[in-house]
Amino acid sequence: HRADRRAGVPVAAGAARAIAVSAPPRLACRGLAVAIAGRTLATQLDLDVRAGEIWAVVGPNGAGKTTLMTTLAGLRPAAAGRIAYDGDDIGTLSHRERALRRGYLPQDSVDFFPATVQETVLAGRHPHLPRWRWEGRADLECARDALAALDLAGLEARDVRTLSGGERRRVA
Repeated sequence: HRADRRAGVPVAAGAARAIAVSAPPRLACRGLAVAIAGRTLATQLDLDVRAGEIWAVVGPNGAGKTTLMTTLAGLRPAAAGRIAYDGDDIGTLSHRERALRRGYLPQDSVDFFPATVQETVLAGRHPHLPRWRWEGRADLECARDALAALDLAGLEARDVRTLSGGERRRVA
């Protein structure tokens, strides 16, 4: 699937390995148009992303890669078209339901406040918690498992601002 190259829009590269076409897409868009400040970045984009696929969005600086990604993540409105997570139109999903279905890691992030690695990782559990509830034992276990999987075990008590750039990206 390709975005409109005439508008200087990024092109999404295909999956790194074969995935059964019959698998339902986790993310789908039809007729998507992305625009910002009166400038159209993509038109008529149709895209299906299935579990296990790896995609890349490439293009020159200022082409709209980040704007496209934030639109697909439901963080900004599309100019036209439909975006769906697991077949559900994102316009019908609450902010919490969207957060439970997608993750978004921006290219740059700034940690303005002191927080431990564990506190930062536990922030990813917030969509899974009822309102006004603290993390429980199961959430702590998920955080520990995630840190271990990313070779960050033992850093739980460190201030996230003291980590290397690579460590910070893995924590994020």
